[in-house]
Amino acid sequence: MEGESFASWLTRTAAHLELPPGIVAKLLGLDRLKGPGFWPRLFGVILTPAARARASAASGLSHRELDEMHLSSYHGKVLDLGGIVPDGPPALHRLLPLPGGGGLRFIESAAPVRRGHYESFRRSDWWLPNGTRACPQCVEETGGAWKLSWRLGAVCACLTHNVLLLDLCPSCQQGLGWSDGGRPRLSCRQPAEPFLCGNILSSQRHNSGQRCRCQQRVDRLATVPMPDAVYKPLQTYLRAARGHSIAVGGMEVPARQWNQTFLLVAQMAWRALLSAPEKCGAKLPELCVKALAAMPKPSSAGTVQAASLLEGPPPNTALTAAVVAIAGEVLSLPNQDDVSDGIAQLAESAFKTPMNQVLRDLALLHRLPPNERAAYRKSVGSMYRRASDWRSQ
Repeated sequence: MEGESFASWLTRTAAHLELPPGIVAKLLGLDRLKGPGFWPRLFGVILTPAARARASAASGLSHRELDEMHLSSYHGKVLDLGGIVPDGPPALHRLLPLPGGGGLRFIESAAPVRRGHYESFRRSDWWLPNGTRACPQCVEETGGAWKLSWRLGAVCACLTHNVLLLDLCPSCQQGLGWSDGGRPRLSCRQPAEPFLCGNILSSQRHNSGQRCRCQQRVDRLATVPMPDAVYKPLQTYLRAARGHSIAVGGMEVPARQWNQTFLLVAQMAWRALLSAPEKCGAKLPELCVKALAAMPKPSSAGTVQAASLLEGPPPNTALTAAVVAIAGEVLSLPNQDDVSDGIAQLAESAFKTPMNQVLRDLALLHRLPPNERAAYRKSVGSMYRRASDWRSQ
């Protein structure tokens, strides 16, 4: 199915063959970590060249078809995955971008492995390395297929059914696709179940001693209507995810540059929501207001609570919808001066939150390669100058 994630395809293939997913992963020749069951390395993020060749030979799928089911297909568009180090011992492969933006390659690296790599990339680029979201209607209509785009942090709703995506299983109270404490583990004994939540329940075990998995059917879960204000901004984001150029202030820019602008504005909108929601511009839907009211407010700079709230994307789809709507409203303004003024208004509200944590995100502007920075400055004009001034304060 077009747009399906690799984890979903593997699970559905295993169900069709009546085999456990871990056995199918072994037959495909995927890279794995040591441990009980099958712990795939960088599962759903990218395939190493050797694993891609083995999986292609075993499945009959082309290299391109396999790559399009991984998050690496969004690299250089709405994600920057360069520098991710696989979780494992030193001297494994390191992922680096090819010169000229031509894709990704692997090199041997003896650099120590740090477990914080995934988390740092999640915060900077808004993606879900350890889970997914889901539209129950899509899962039902496609025979248990889960879309790859549901793992992008800004994708909070289904544009086909106009509902918010689900991110939490109501039965096990864990994130969907959380598997075994946030690490993908494919069972080599239990059958594949494409429609089930499938998270491992640490408190329940079978008679054989194996831990039980959550049996909640995702396709039968209730949904909440999507706020109208989210539709166009999310549609624009998905166009950027496919690599299309997007207009900012009346000027077309490449997807990667647009995404850098979107992340900057979205981070400001998230902070402004926490500190001064009445000044955020877009009228917040009732479900977003309720979700915001349930959030603990950061009380002072430097606290763990404030840091956890202000780093990375919002914690659920309702709040993400509010942020996407606000950022989309600003970035859809017709000229650069209007965009800059809209960002300045957000900044005034956002800066009421702990200053150091706000300014740290403005480093997004400086992640662009030197040859792209000039074009980026030209595309957003005074916004870049304002951000530079804010950094120097």
